Amino acid sequence: MKITKSQLKKIIKEELSKALNEGYRSGPTDPVDGGSGFSSDPRQRTPEEERAHKAQVAADRAKEEKGPKAQALAWLGTQPEEEEQAADYARMNAEDHKSYQQLYAKKALELYHAFHGMPAT
Repeated sequence: MKITKSQLKKIIKEELSKALNEGYRSGPTDPVDGGSGFSSDPRQRTPEEERAHKAQVAADRAKEEKGPKAQALAWLGTQPEEEEQAADYARMNAEDHKSYQQLYAKKALELYHAFHGMPAT
């Protein structure tokens, strides 16, 4: 069976309209919503669903294993002297905000490794 372009466009429009009119809510394993069980479109969520979605996302992110840079930055937040040292280093060498962030993270990783007796990478 052959379908013309105009027939295909009409079918797509009908299906899209039907999906939007049904007030689509994704299921808990729907890949579109990232598995949170909430609609991927925040405009479709109630305020309660939005708060629950944000809490679920935060909980999921907290469970994720952190990379070395994230571990170093988290550690640096608990070390005021080292944090000041990293900020000073980044401030003196940065050309813009992005390079400041990169230099700060680099220095954080360096200080983290030195503090824990790990070889520099």
